[in-house]
Amino acid sequence: MVELHVFVHGITGFDNLAPNLEEVVSKAQSCEKLKVEAEKCLAQSERFSNEKAEFESAIYAKARFLGVSNSKKAKLRELRDRLSKQESSGKLLEEESTEKTEIYGNDDEKSEDEPAKDLIGTSKNVLASRSRGRKRK
Repeated sequence: MVELHVFVHGITGFDNLAPNLEEVVSKAQSCEKLKVEAEKCLAQSERFSNEKAEFESAIYAKARFLGVSNSKKAKLRELRDRLSKQESSGKLLEEESTEKTEIYGNDDEKSEDEPAKDLIGTSKNVLASRSRGRKRK
């Protein structure tokens, strides 16, 4: 009889533990699924990190190139502006120079067809060492 009592007690205990065992097994399976998911997330995170680093290095390289390119463009604009200013001031100097060499006669002017040999303001009498930009005195 004692054996029967032990047997019944064992079966009753097993019936009480069976739902707990099922719960433990399902939690173990959930843990395995979570572990696999965590490994996938870690691999994806590493891939994203590598892609981010590659993207940043490409962007920084482009930014450095753009900085150099923009500075060269600014230098070219500056040189173009200086050249156009020099050309425009050169035209002004040319105009001033031609004004200096124009023949201005007095009241008893010679004919325009005759060259004016005696006038001081002709370009033949201007010294070669004189600057083109000097004003008349």
